[in-house]
Amino acid sequence: MHSLLLPIVSLLPALAAISITRPLWKVRELTNANILRLGLLVMLGGMTFCLIGIFNNTSFWTGIASLALLTVNPVVFKAYERRLNTARCPQCRTCHLQARRINGHFYRVHCPHCGFCDEWRR
Repeated sequence: MHSLLLPIVSLLPALAAISITRPLWKVRELTNANILRLGLLVMLGGMTFCLIGIFNNTSFWTGIASLALLTVNPVVFKAYERRLNTARCPQCRTCHLQARRINGHFYRVHCPHCGFCDEWRR
């Protein structure tokens, strides 16, 4: 039963960080970097809390599996960071940014609200 909860519990730090910082996109006083820092703090705190359970666990393989599943959190949070940087304008801080993929790793972002234009690398 304990090993069945591992995939669910392992994604909780990233999902908690995303769910806490997603409403902050509407706050114009916060920059994208501040939102990401807050999300990283929440995610790292959640991962630390999950690691406490690993050290209290008696099964070696359950601890190894939970450590392996915790490595998924930075990948999930990186996708969230990409979404934030291609949706929210860093200049006027509204969610009007339009992103177009130039090639595999580059995006051209344009804000029709304030005229901001930039290239962003994934």
